[in-house]
Amino acid sequence: MVLAIVGAVVAAMVLLELLRLIIGDLYEWMASHAKVKGEIQEIKRTTEKLVAANRENGRLRDQRTAVRFRQSTDLQRLEKECEQFEQRRVEVWHRLGEAPAKGLSLYVAEINNNALRNGVVSGINAICPLWRHVNRARIWARNDRDARTSLQQEFALADGFSIDNLRQAAQPTAAPAAGKATLGQTVPAPGPAFEAGLGMPSTPPTPSDGRFTAAPPAGADVSKAGARPVPGLTRPTSR
Repeated sequence: MVLAIVGAVVAAMVLLELLRLIIGDLYEWMASHAKVKGEIQEIKRTTEKLVAANRENGRLRDQRTAVRFRQSTDLQRLEKECEQFEQRRVEVWHRLGEAPAKGLSLYVAEINNNALRNGVVSGINAICPLWRHVNRARIWARNDRDARTSLQQEFALADGFSIDNLRQAAQPTAAPAAGKATLGQTVPAPGPAFEAGLGMPSTPPTPSDGRFTAAPPAGADVSKAGARPVPGLTRPTSR
């Protein structure tokens, strides 16, 4: 009986000693666990805020990119419209051939050269600036084939020129009596009224605020009217 009591007391003392050694570590572990758990929650909240901020920044960046793209597109469209307006603002007429003879008809055509036009737009000073505008030619010929052949001799395809919209000029309806003749009468050569029916001015250009207000007179050399020579051309571009 005494031995049992002594054994129980010794066991209790050993247990208390173990608890004294373990409880401190247990409390320290519990405190460390709570601290780590709090740090984990703080990191989680910080990560969520960072993800939300990155998402908002991405949305704003995409919005700014879309605005810049739209503005760039509008700017390119406006530049193209301005270039087309500047191109159509002045019409340059090339008058080819001599005074009309019997059996000849008047033909008009558009003269295009993309290389010269792009060179003028790019700022190449060696190219005549008139090529950035609308260039048209009038020529007297027996038929459209002869007219096209004569135009191709003046504006060669090898030099990058193209003859477009070749057509016979229509007689003006404002003066029908001028185009009629009876037996024994001579039909007069078309004059300013006929050219006015084609939309072609009959007076020479007068420079006002730096622009041509009329086409050059017949027989005038366009390249000499304050323009620079066109490179790569072996023939005059107008007569």
